[in-house]
Amino acid sequence: TGIKVEHQVNENFVLGATVLNLNERPITQKANYGSESINNTIFGFNGNYSTEVPFLTRLANKLPNIDTDVASNLSLRGEFAYLKPGAPKGTDFDSEVTSYVDDFEGTQNGISLLSPQSWFLSSRPKGLGRVYTEGGEDELGYQNGFDRAHLNWYTVDPIFYSSQRPGSITDDDVSDLYARRVFIDELFPQVDIVTGQYTVINTLDLVYNPTERGPYNYKPDAADGILETPQNSWAGITRQLTSTDFEQSNVEYIEFWLMDPFLDNPSNPGGKLVFNLGNISEDVIKDGKKQYENGLPEDGDISFLSPTTWGTVTPQNQSLIYAFSSQGSERNNQDVGLDGYDDIEESNTSDARFTAFRALEDPANDNYKYYLNTEGDIFERYKRYNGLEGNSPDTVSETNRGSTTLPDVEDINRDQTMNTVESYFEYQISMDRNNLQKGRNFIVDEKTTSVTLENGDTQETKWYQFRVPIRNGAPVNGITDFNSIRFIRMYLSNFKMPVVLRFGELDLVRGDYRRYTRTIDPNINPDRALTQDELENFEVGVVSIEQNNGSYIQPPGIERERLQGSTTVQLQNEQSVTLKVTNLEPNKTRAIYKNISVDLRRFKNLKMFMHLEGDEGFAGILRLGTDLNDNYYEVALPLTVSSGGNSQLDIWPEANNLDALLETFGKVKLERDAIGAPINQLYTSTTLTTEVPYSISVKGNPTSAQIRTILLGLKNISNVNRSGEI
Repeated sequence: TGIKVEHQVNENFVLGATVLNLNERPITQKANYGSESINNTIFGFNGNYSTEVPFLTRLANKLPNIDTDVASNLSLRGEFAYLKPGAPKGTDFDSEVTSYVDDFEGTQNGISLLSPQSWFLSSRPKGLGRVYTEGGEDELGYQNGFDRAHLNWYTVDPIFYSSQRPGSITDDDVSDLYARRVFIDELFPQVDIVTGQYTVINTLDLVYNPTERGPYNYKPDAADGILETPQNSWAGITRQLTSTDFEQSNVEYIEFWLMDPFLDNPSNPGGKLVFNLGNISEDVIKDGKKQYENGLPEDGDISFLSPTTWGTVTPQNQSLIYAFSSQGSERNNQDVGLDGYDDIEESNTSDARFTAFRALEDPANDNYKYYLNTEGDIFERYKRYNGLEGNSPDTVSETNRGSTTLPDVEDINRDQTMNTVESYFEYQISMDRNNLQKGRNFIVDEKTTSVTLENGDTQETKWYQFRVPIRNGAPVNGITDFNSIRFIRMYLSNFKMPVVLRFGELDLVRGDYRRYTRTIDPNINPDRALTQDELENFEVGVVSIEQNNGSYIQPPGIERERLQGSTTVQLQNEQSVTLKVTNLEPNKTRAIYKNISVDLRRFKNLKMFMHLEGDEGFAGILRLGTDLNDNYYEVALPLTVSSGGNSQLDIWPEANNLDALLETFGKVKLERDAIGAPINQLYTSTTLTTEVPYSISVKGNPTSAQIRTILLGLKNISNVNRSGEI
C-alpha cells in the first residue's frame, strides 16, 4: 500500500513525496531464520526543475559553423529514498523482532512401526532357549519350532465400538482395559484436535500366552496344546525396514508408549520384551527352503515334492512373483500356510515326529479365522486372526474375509530372496512389574490417567514411555555397524502367565542433531573417538508438551504456535531438546551438532533458554562456526540447577538464559589478533565479557557471515564426576 503526492510549485518546478509499505502477515508467531515476515516502509522525495536558458543558445552560436535559433533548456531532477525495515508485531518476543535459528520442534521425528499389517510371524532368534537332543536349536530341523507359544498382533476393528458390532459383544467386553478404545486425549491431552481430525489411537496389541502352543511347534509334550514350562516359551514377529542406513538417516532410538500390562493382574511376574535390529532370518520353518504359497501345486497333489529336514514341503520352481493366479479350490490348495500342508495332509503325514499331533483338528496350529466369523469376546475373536492357512480366500463377505490377498511367503521384504543370516543388535527390556519405574529400564516418562469405560465404569490407567538407544545394543553374530539394518524383530520370552502389550506409539526415532562421537575438549585429548561406555553414558532426546504433559513446562514468554485454519485455530507442539550425561569427568564435554546456513551480521543478540537438573557444576556450551574443530566461536554459560518448583521461572531460571551480544564475537577475534595469540588454539577473552555471566572464545578464523555448523553441549566445569540433564 502507498501514496504518492506531487505539487507543481510553478510551470518550471515540481516537488513530490512517496510513502510505500509492504506488510506480510506471518503464518505463525515464530519466524524461522530465512523465512521471516516483513513490515517494511519506504519514504521518498523527488523534485524536477526545468527552465529555458537563452544564454546557452547564444554561446553555442559563437562556435564555428554553428547557427541555431533553437531554445536551450536546463533540467534538474533528483530523488531520495529511505527504507525503514520492520517486522509484524505477531512475531515479536519481549517486544523485540525475533528470528529463530532453531526452536527444536523438528529436532526428532519418528518412523512408525505401529501398523499390524507390516508384521509377520518371526523366525526363532539365534541362541534362544534350550538345546534339544535332535541337534542344536540353531540347526535345520523341526526342533527349531519348539517352545513357540501363541501370539496375536492386531488393531481392534472400530466396528466393535459401533452399533454394528456383533450381538454377542457386550459393553463389558469393549470396556476391558486391554480391548477398549484409546483416545488421543488419554495419552496426549495437550494435542489440539481440530474438527474432522481422528480422535482415536489405533494401538498395536500383542496378546501372548506362554502356556499355549503356537504354530509349527511340534515338541512332543505339546500335543495337548499346553506348554508345561512357560518360562521357556517364546513368540515373536518381524517386519522389514524401508530406511536401512541408520547412520545416514541418524536413527537413534526405539521409542514407544506402552500401557501398563499388569493393571488387571498385579501378581503376574512378567518377563522380557526383546528387540532385534539387523539381519533377521526369514526362514520361519527352518529347513533351508523358501516357502511361497503360490508356488505349491494348484491341484493340491504334493506327492512329488520331497519333504525337507523339517518334514514339510516347499515349491521346486524359482519364484518370480508373489501373487495368486488361481481361484476357488485351486486357491484353497495353495493357501495352506508355511508348511505346505493343509489340515488333512498334516494329519496324514507319515513322519513319525508328527504322530502325536495327527488327531488334532489343526495339527500345525496355523489356521486362520476372521474375527467377525467366530464367537467369544474380542480376545477370542482375534485368536486365529494371525493364522496363515486359509487367510487369502477368493470369495469374501461382510462377516467373512481374509487378512491379506497375497500369498504367505518366507520372504518378508519380498525381494525374491530368503535371508537366512542372523546378525543383529539386541535390546532386552524387562517387563518385570518392579522395573516399570521412571528413570529405570529405559523408561523416560509415565502418565496416570482416569478413563470412563463403555459400561460407565471409571478406571485408572498408566502408560510408560520407553526410549531405547540403538547404539547401546548387544551385537549378535558379528554385526559391527548400522549401515544396513534391514529388519526389526520383536519377541517375548520368560513369561509364566498370559500378558497383553498395548502400544500407543512405536517408532524408530531419527534426529536432526547428531551426537558428536569424538572428544571436543582440545586441552584433554583432541580428536579421540568416544569409547562405548562413554557413548552409553550420553543420551539425547526431546521433551514436549504433547508427549510429556506434566513433565514439561515451556520457557517464560514462549507461546505455542497457532495454526490458523479456515474455521479454527490449532495449537502446535512446544518442544525442547535434551542432553543427559552420567558420571561425566571433569572438563569433559558431550555435545550434539547439525549443519546450518546462517548469516548473523543482520542481528544484534543471540538468545537461548536452558534448564538443568541433576548435579551442580555444569556449563552450557554453544559453538557457531564454519566447522566444529578449527574455525568457530564458543559461548559458555555456567548453569544453575533448577529449583523444585513448578513455575516457569523455577524451571527456567533467569541465570540460565543466554543473551549474547553478537558484535562481541568479532571483537574477541580482533583482540586475539592484536595480542598475537595463536590462531589455531582456543582463545578466551578476559576483557570483553567482564560484565556478563558467559564467556566467549574463538578458534581459527570463523566469520559471522557464514555460520555453517551449530553445536550444543554440556560441560563439567567442576573437579569431580557429575551427572545431569540439560
